[in-house]
Amino acid sequence: MKKLVLTTLIAAGLGMSQFTMADAVTETDQSGTITVNGSIYTSTCTINNGTKNITVQLVPVQAKQFKNLGDTTGDQTFDIALTGCSGTPLNKANTRFVATSSSVDANGKLINQIKDDSGAKNVAIELLDNGTPIDPNKPYGSQGTTAKTISDSAVTLTYTARYYALGSNVQPGKVQGQVTYQIAYE
Repeated sequence: MKKLVLTTLIAAGLGMSQFTMADAVTETDQSGTITVNGSIYTSTCTINNGTKNITVQLVPVQAKQFKNLGDTTGDQTFDIALTGCSGTPLNKANTRFVATSSSVDANGKLINQIKDDSGAKNVAIELLDNGTPIDPNKPYGSQGTTAKTISDSAVTLTYTARYYALGSNVQPGKVQGQVTYQIAYE
């Protein structure tokens, strides 16, 4: 008799614990659904007639033009021209900038890569899209770039590069910043 009662109590206890666990899972607001979307293209565009690497030459400026943190000068526009855009669904194109800790500072500015005595000090390079600063540290879609519509199998993405003072004591020298980019389609 004792064994029967003990077995019944154990079985009842196990059943109740499963019931309680099931209730806890279904009665909670701590769950949701993750939906992942994507697109696969049949083809893409040609970048700058096959020349993917771009060099932007900023005009020389005087160090005394920088008086405060955030002062900018030397705006120079450059294009990423996409041609031969074909395939589906290619409606818009945009640029995704890829930051690394050695190329982009915490504020999204390109770090001067010339570290020897010939390099300028206390200055970086800022990238802009139509006047909006680009921050390569942020995820694609919130970097500050705007997608452009592909028309007649082509689109030109125009950006600006300029000097950006990291403080009031900019020292003269050479400046070179680099960042990797990728073309994204929407």
